[in-house]
Amino acid sequence: HGPLLGYARKLTTDTSVAEDGLQDLFVDLWTKRQTLGPTTAVRPYLLASLRRRLARTLHRGHWMQATAPDALDMPFLSQFSVEETLIEDEA
Repeated sequence: HGPLLGYARKLTTDTSVAEDGLQDLFVDLWTKRQTLGPTTAVRPYLLASLRRRLARTLHRGHWMQATAPDALDMPFLSQFSVEETLIEDEA
């Protein structure tokens, strides 16, 4: 756990992303243990898996920030009822 967490912290400055990625890796390994093939190089396997997991997580986070509704600069297309507008005005 320790060396993997240290490696994850080198890949991202966000400690919570590193810890969550490592925990998610262990959960996935446990849930998919019946379908995993045998390996003799456990350490490189874990390091590569963790690196790929963090890359997907960071890429997804970057994509979500870039495509947030505020970032798209598009008008909100939904129309509210008169009641909802009155309630919003009073609030």
